[in-house]
Amino acid sequence: MNFYEKAEVELSSNTQNTEDLFAVTDAILKMYTTLEDPKVHAEKSAFGIRLKKNIDRIYKKILPSMSSKLIAIGNENGEDVRMRIGVYGQRFDSITGNLKAIGEHYGYLPKSVMPNAEPAPNTTLPMMQGQ
Repeated sequence: MNFYEKAEVELSSNTQNTEDLFAVTDAILKMYTTLEDPKVHAEKSAFGIRLKKNIDRIYKKILPSMSSKLIAIGNENGEDVRMRIGVYGQRFDSITGNLKAIGEHYGYLPKSVMPNAEPAPNTTLPMMQGQ
């Protein structure tokens, strides 16, 4: 975790390194979720408290820091990072998207609400016509 806080974002945000960040985040959240299980109920243990600190560290310190640094370096290189275009835009998209998905999966972050797609009126698939 120190690596992601201290290394230059050009290094810490490359694919090989972010894969490790995603794996660590997933593992920590999986362990913490196990501790929250009513059968275990150990989230207040010393181990649970350390896990929660690291989860908060990832989502409240590392992710915002990496995101803002990627936006800044993208701007310096003429990229609109928030549009997810260019090297730094793709890195920004990967980091924010994957960490958001992992956090939502384990209930740390609220689930994104996707609007329901309304079917077009009188739409029938060609293979369903005549049935």
